[in-house]
Amino acid sequence: MSSRSSKAGVRKPDPRIYLMMCEALGVEPGECVYLDDLGINCKPAAMLGMHAIKVTSGEQALADLSAALEMALP
Repeated sequence: MSSRSSKAGVRKPDPRIYLMMCEALGVEPGECVYLDDLGINCKPAAMLGMHAIKVTSGEQALADLSAALEMALP
């Protein structure tokens, strides 16, 4: 997001950047899983309807992502 956010003049945790990325990808927030190591960045994503995962370790992130996607990850 950083390169696009610098051009747009908006950056995390401003909810507009999340909506801009959804629009650019052609998806709704509810179709997204957002991962970040900062809770302050996860909160607006979750408020928009994204499945937000605060990353504390690689193993935890994979486990939470696997659960969110309802599928096993390697």
